[in-house]
Amino acid sequence: MKYIIGYGFSLILGYFATLLVVDGLRNKYGPKREKGCDALPRITGFLDRFLYTSALIIGIPGAELFIPMWLAVKVARGWRVPPQPQKQTPSKNTEKDEKEEGCVSKYDVGRYNLFLIGNALCVIFGVGGGLIISHWVAY
Repeated sequence: MKYIIGYGFSLILGYFATLLVVDGLRNKYGPKREKGCDALPRITGFLDRFLYTSALIIGIPGAELFIPMWLAVKVARGWRVPPQPQKQTPSKNTEKDEKEEGCVSKYDVGRYNLFLIGNALCVIFGVGGGLIISHWVAY
């Protein structure tokens, strides 16, 4: 029973909460995602929550270190999509264009923030599910 409740919290409740928060923020603040591009991030989030929950309950000393290591791999490998090309209009001020060339667009910042928020929610629900299972006391 504790596994059903723990994994249910992690996988099902975590899925819908992450979906509502991330999609709500995306719809309100952008950047918009093309239709049909939602499946892989949702599958990755589901897998993340499963792995986080499982890492906490397997009982091997140091297994909880898996979570920060997995997050470091995701960030280090650049799991976010490469920056989208920005439409540039030619201007007469070439000095300004050169300075802005190295800047990160609002689109990329927004997308990276959604990446961070989604990962934070996955950690919260994954760890929460693991804690429910590992600290379950049967009455």
